[in-house]
Amino acid sequence: MLPHRDVRAFEVVWETLLVPGFGYLNRDLFRAAMTRGVESKEVVSYLDSILEFARAGRDNAKKDGFETLKAAGRYRTTEADMLRNFAPSASGRLSDERGLELVREACDEVEKQVASLGHQEATKAGVGGD
Repeated sequence: MLPHRDVRAFEVVWETLLVPGFGYLNRDLFRAAMTRGVESKEVVSYLDSILEFARAGRDNAKKDGFETLKAAGRYRTTEADMLRNFAPSASGRLSDERGLELVREACDEVEKQVASLGHQEATKAGVGGD
């Protein structure tokens, strides 16, 4: 793996994985992620390259669990799910209690996703066949 100043996404060149340099990650990509998130073409390109790299060499790239991360050409995010399911109060403010409830729901969702990916990997490996 080699950080490269002119690279904006993961690239495999022969036996070398080129990755964006820290300057790009800490400045431009970070700014795009903070301001536009997965609506940013820079962030989408970076995420696409990571998924493509993770899928490389797998026998069944379509059934690897990654397909749940992107629906209708757009990446799913916990933030978008929360905003879609959040009904603001009349004041438009979120109570501490409701905020903590949303955080717990998001953590539960992340745990389910991680467990699901772990189960898929174990099943592929023939482990845990209950």
